[in-house]
Amino acid sequence: RKPHASNLARPAMAALASASAVSLGALPRASALSRQQRRAVPARGRRVVTRAAVETAEKDPLEDLKVGAAKLVISLLPNEGGLRWVGGLLPSKFKSTFDGLVTSYKKQMLLALKGDEERAGRALTSIFKDMLTAYSGQIIGTPFEFPSHHLAIREPFDYYQMANAYIGSLIEFDRSILRYPERWTKVQEQLAAGDNVIMLGNHQSEGDAAFIPLLTEVSHPGLGEQVTYVAGDRVVTDLLCKPFSMGKNLLCVHSKKHMDDDPSLKSAKMKQNLNTVKEMQRLLKKG
Repeated sequence: RKPHASNLARPAMAALASASAVSLGALPRASALSRQQRRAVPARGRRVVTRAAVETAEKDPLEDLKVGAAKLVISLLPNEGGLRWVGGLLPSKFKSTFDGLVTSYKKQMLLALKGDEERAGRALTSIFKDMLTAYSGQIIGTPFEFPSHHLAIREPFDYYQMANAYIGSLIEFDRSILRYPERWTKVQEQLAAGDNVIMLGNHQSEGDAAFIPLLTEVSHPGLGEQVTYVAGDRVVTDLLCKPFSMGKNLLCVHSKKHMDDDPSLKSAKMKQNLNTVKEMQRLLKKG
């Protein structure tokens, strides 16, 4: 059963945990990792997929130049003020959302760092510069389109580690535990034997997909990179969600609820759902 985030952060959990619970205090905060360190994370046998490998839309001849220039500007941003300035250049429907996200994230970082404004500002700037780098490719470049079976993009930009840094900086690892580690050991053993392991949850948001990688990294290194998630419409179409989804292995589906949102796309959505079912069958047979 997948651990729930609200339970993992409660101090009282230590008293309720089983004797075999694993402390997560040994896991460093994701925000403490430098860009060079994050790029140096070992592959552990994963298949690396680049954006170019799955993106087929026609490109503006100057796209690479424009995106490169945007990434250069972002890399030079000195502080929170620079982040908000670039955020103001986002499409109008995303400006206020991004600004609110920066504000709320900064508030949580200040709580985590006991009011240390300087450290919170540095962490915020580092994490959101990576996010803006990812967004620049979606806004200025050719928007990424997810295939039925998407494999995490780790190069040239590591979307997987970007999401881990964003979520990991909000987790109090020193006060968190992983209950029933023996169950995760069994999962790892079954995967190694070529079996299928299916986990069911009643709800999944963008952040949930980072919890398994982050919370099992100490006791079961690499397990989080093997997970494939079933992804619905919003997490693969919404601009602010896309970069987080690009760093995960996904089986993409269109829900019945949103099938008729745009009648002109219904046929394409149904076709992709059929392809996703075929991909799922192939993966389950493969193990």
